[in-house]
Order: sequence, then C-alpha cells, then structure tokens
Amino acid sequence: MIFTETYAYTCAHHLPTFPDGHKCRGVHGHTCEVTITIQVSNGPTGYAFDHGELDKCAATILAPLDHHLINDVPGLEDGLAETQLAWLVHRWQIHAFQLGGRLVECHLDEWSSGGTFRLVKHRKSWPDRSLA
Repeated sequence: MIFTETYAYTCAHHLPTFPDGHKCRGVHGHTCEVTITIQVSNGPTGYAFDHGELDKCAATILAPLDHHLINDVPGLEDGLAETQLAWLVHRWQIHAFQLGGRLVECHLDEWSSGGTFRLVKHRKSWPDRSLA
C-alpha cells in the first residue's frame, strides 16, 4: 500500500552564498509543506500502520525547523531548500523504515510572498528512482 501525507511548518532562513544586495541574502520567512509518500505492507491486524505514529514521526522531524531559523540547524547552515530537502529525505527514510515501510517520494514546497499580489511556490522533489 502507498500513502501520501502532507505536513506544514513555518521557518526563516537566509542564503549567505547569494550576492550582496540580493533580497534572499537577508533573513526572511516561508511557510513550507513537506509531502511524503511511503510504501508499507499490511500489518498483522490487516491495516498498514497507525497514522498517529506517522504524525509522531513528523513532529519529531519537523520540530527543529518549525518556527526556527533553518541556518541554525546542523547541516542546514547554507539555508538552501535543496539542502533542506536532502535533510528531510534522510530523516523520513529512517522513520518510514521504523514504521515497516520505505520512503518513495518527498516534496518540499516553499511558499513565499514576493509582492502584494504574488504568491510563489518553489517545489523541490526527491523521487526514489529504484521504482522505475
């Protein structure tokens, strides 16, 4: 069975490798959504897993990010969404395995207000290519 769940969090970051004067070099915030797809087998009682346990995994994984400065998290000092996605994938792989499954796909959507009437959604994705 394959399940997809989405979790949201808010965070701030800055991109220290961007040029001086670039608006993203300064501290700014985002609402982020991480969507995970995991594959699991039916458990001994007929259902795949307890979704409450998945919510506990999400709380553990996202706690260092939610309402925090991403650059202060070890391994995320560069503030890049690409680095954040790799960080999330690693943790979701471990937790999916602990639930008796495996991570199939992970998306990180970074929402940002770029102006009065504009909402920009930057999607970064990690697919498990072993399924192809």
